[in-house]
Amino acid sequence: MEELPYALLSYSGGVDGFPKQFEGIVKQHFRIVYCDEFFMNKQELAAKIQAVLTWWGKPRLSRELLQILPNLKAVGSQGAGVDHMDLQLISSFGVKVASTPNVGNDATADMAMALMLASAKHIVEGKNIMSLGMSVIEGKKIPSQGM
Repeated sequence: MEELPYALLSYSGGVDGFPKQFEGIVKQHFRIVYCDEFFMNKQELAAKIQAVLTWWGKPRLSRELLQILPNLKAVGSQGAGVDHMDLQLISSFGVKVASTPNVGNDATADMAMALMLASAKHIVEGKNIMSLGMSVIEGKKIPSQGM
């Protein structure tokens, strides 16, 4: 069985680390190397890394990192944009960059509609009044238990 290519990722889990629920999918295609393991074993691992998968912009693709990854072929970026990366620098090393454009379009549109409706119907204000145990009917505050 052929060895899987190595992929460098920031770290596992936490607030902005690579989500543990996606590790299984990545492991089907790559041998995951997290930054802490990589920087402890740079000499051994640098030539094996063929991909970098960024999550929340980490690991940051600096010139120094790109120079020590001689076989890097691709960078995959979570999210819709690549503004956090120096594309000219990365491409100067012959590395391809991929992202997930349009990934948040539907969710963003849904949230925008929900916020417009909540604003128009005063949903937040109503929830706050109810949380205080009061209701407003025809401009008069009454205990919500009496409704």
